[in-house]
Amino acid sequence: MYPSDQVWNQIRTDLHGNRSWPALTFISLFIISALVVATLLNNRSNHHQLPIIPVKNLVVVNGTTPSSDLNPDEKNKSYLSSIAPDHITLTTIAAIQTAPVMDMEAPVKVVAGPAPMVSFERNTRPLVSDWSSSILAERTPVLVHIEVDNTSGASILQEVGAEENKADESITSAAAALHALETAKGNTQQTTDEFLQAFPFTGNSPVKVKNSKIGFQFYLTPSVSFRRLTDAKLKEIIQSGNTANTAANSLPISSSVPAGVNDIVRHRSSVGWELGFNVLYSITNRLQLTTGVQLNLRRYDIETFMSRTRDLTSLSLVNNRGIETISFYSPYNNNNGYRATTLHNDLYQVSAPVGIQWKVLEGKKWGLTAEASVQPTFSIQANTWLLSSDYKHYTEGNDLLRKWNINSAAGIQLTYATRSATLSVGPQVRYQHMPTYSNLYPIRENLVDYGIRMSITRAYRK
Repeated sequence: MYPSDQVWNQIRTDLHGNRSWPALTFISLFIISALVVATLLNNRSNHHQLPIIPVKNLVVVNGTTPSSDLNPDEKNKSYLSSIAPDHITLTTIAAIQTAPVMDMEAPVKVVAGPAPMVSFERNTRPLVSDWSSSILAERTPVLVHIEVDNTSGASILQEVGAEENKADESITSAAAALHALETAKGNTQQTTDEFLQAFPFTGNSPVKVKNSKIGFQFYLTPSVSFRRLTDAKLKEIIQSGNTANTAANSLPISSSVPAGVNDIVRHRSSVGWELGFNVLYSITNRLQLTTGVQLNLRRYDIETFMSRTRDLTSLSLVNNRGIETISFYSPYNNNNGYRATTLHNDLYQVSAPVGIQWKVLEGKKWGLTAEASVQPTFSIQANTWLLSSDYKHYTEGNDLLRKWNINSAAGIQLTYATRSATLSVGPQVRYQHMPTYSNLYPIRENLVDYGIRMSITRAYRK
């Protein structure tokens, strides 16, 4: 039995590894081929040939070879030599351009020398190209004498001279205009500094972005909530008639001590927060209107004791019909118990603040802003506790919670302006105007929050 090629290839791969791809060889061949093709494409021969000027009946004097015997290559060289830049002067060009056209079929005699002579027979003129090639053979100016057989030849000579004078005048006037242009600023050549002064660099002017009157603000305010308790209505009930005497005998302190509810309960503040979004509208450069949506968590803790049994207690409510007493059992005792415990009073609220912001100080980067707002508030969830009429027990108070309330806030903030936004931080006070519970409950509770407001404001740009 013989193993298959696949088996041998697998053995070779395990021993020697996979064959490497000849990348270097392939890249080298590709570069060489590309260079060869590019060279062949760019190395194209010049197939443009100048046309051969036909010359008829041309006789060259002083022993030169007649033009009729010249081959095409020699004629091309003679033509190129005649139009070379070093053989042409402005006077010659003007004379060639302004000379009248004559009969090209007549025989011509050209004489070359210090003062070459061109003879015209039967009122004829040589070809412009051959005539210029013979005259411009030397770089030095030459004199041209034309012999004619009739009076018409003399008129041609006069016309050629007049045209040459006009060409000289036109060239002189053009040179004078160029000189006047050069000396327009008082000198014939400007320096680099003078040229740059004539064309100063202005640069791109910065695009002025118009400040929008509308802005958006996000803010977060960690805060600490405190409560204010007022029991004036409860004391009026206690001090009136037998109800007042009965209630006074059940107080945890002596009736002779003028103690209030704030001296008996043990409440301590706890940390809450405010999170909101505002839309700002600028009335002036310093005054802005604000409105938005805000979420609140307000909380404080109640220190009390937990008893082993549920004690019977009562809660007095005041309504239009008089005083209504509700009895209930509570395991939380404000005076004694088998262990201490803490009750958490939490309020989750949503509000729509409407207010103003006033820029007290405004610098290039730093500033100072004062703000105030009124906040209609709705309580969406609560975990609250009520104090009994005898100040001894606590019971759940969600049933008597006021759903709608009014709050107001005021603060001052230090601002810092960046390229795209404004950062601010500062103290804020928020006060609840209406009591937390219904008017049926005789103990009035108002909450006060002290916090540090942090916000980021950005102007709206289209």
